[in-house]
Parts: sequence; C-alpha cells; structure tokens
Amino acid sequence: MTNIVTVHFSYVTPTYTRSGSPNATFNALQNIINGVTCNVMEHGADRAAKIRIDSQIGVNEFYSNRNGTEELVSVKRNEGGFVHIVQTIAASEGLRDTFEVDTIITKTRRVEADEERNREERLIVSGYVFDFRNALLPVDFVLYNPEGMDRFEALEASEKSPVFIRINGH
Repeated sequence: MTNIVTVHFSYVTPTYTRSGSPNATFNALQNIINGVTCNVMEHGADRAAKIRIDSQIGVNEFYSNRNGTEELVSVKRNEGGFVHIVQTIAASEGLRDTFEVDTIITKTRRVEADEERNREERLIVSGYVFDFRNALLPVDFVLYNPEGMDRFEALEASEKSPVFIRINGH
C-alpha cells in the first residue's frame, strides 16, 4: 500500500452528455470524496475498496519562472478515464499498474548507473502519443531491462526517422 498512482480528473459530469444516463465514474468519485467508499486509513486494508482506473496519458503544460527565466513546463500525468470499484485485484503489483500505448519514438538516451545516488542504468525513450482527441503529446518512458534497452536502441529512432510502435509496461 505504498505504490500510489495519481490520476487527475479535471471535470466529470453526473450524467453523460449525449445519452443523459448516469455517469458511473462521477458516482464512484463522489463516493470516494464523501467517504462512502471504504479506504485504508479509516477502515483498514481488509475493508478498503479496490479500484481500477482506465485512464489516459495527459500533459499539464504551464509557464514557470522558478529558475529566473520564464520557461514552458510539460508535466506528464494520468488523466481522467473510467473508475471501477472491483472485488479483486491482481496479487502482483507489477500486474496492477500497467499501461499500453501506441507511440512514435523519436529518440533514445542511455543513462549510466550512478552508485552514489543508488540509480541503476536506464534508457530514456522519448517520443509522442495521441490522446483521445488525436492531439500529439510528448512522452518519456524509462527502461531498466538491459535486453529491452538494447532492442530500443537498435531501432535507431530519431526525429528524421521516427519509429511507430506499441509500448507496454508498468
């Protein structure tokens, strides 16, 4: 119960706009906010609700002058989606926090291990994904598996020679 995955919901209506039928996501979120849905802090791990959220990758962009000059900040995050209260979840944490996304890869960058900071070697895979409105969003994925790192580097993706691929992970 230490792996917390944050999901941002900007605006959720009580009913679906087109059909006028109740929005189950709104009801689930309202029950969480109002304390109707049991949580670990108040009810303990045995009684706490199990929740599955099918979200999308989003980007929160804003300008900041925190470094003395105004610059664009693009924060990747999980946004919106559908909330489901479920009876069971996968026993393995690695099977619960998963994603699968079509990606246009434009760059890979290997970062060496840093023993002083206790960071292992990794590969940053940069590119773009499409949201449900077909807007192009910048993303970075981090790979730690040596075989996976070699395979992604072998693609030789670049801005001039992008690679379209489905990526999954957790």
